[in-house]
Amino acid sequence: MNIELKNCPCCGGKVKIYKSALLFNCEAKVMCPTCRLQTATYKEPIIENAIWFAVNAWNRRVTE
Repeated sequence: MNIELKNCPCCGGKVKIYKSALLFNCEAKVMCPTCRLQTATYKEPIIENAIWFAVNAWNRRVTE
């Protein structure tokens, strides 16, 4: 899975994907470790789906 993340819109820093996967309880969110801006935590039964939702939420910008 090739994932491209935009930089943080507040501070311009690099962001990270935080994820956890348990049986049918997978969570993912995108967060900037510098200013701590983050997406909601997306919960899905499959980790790839949770990551997809988090990345799409992060990369969406109002001005685009």
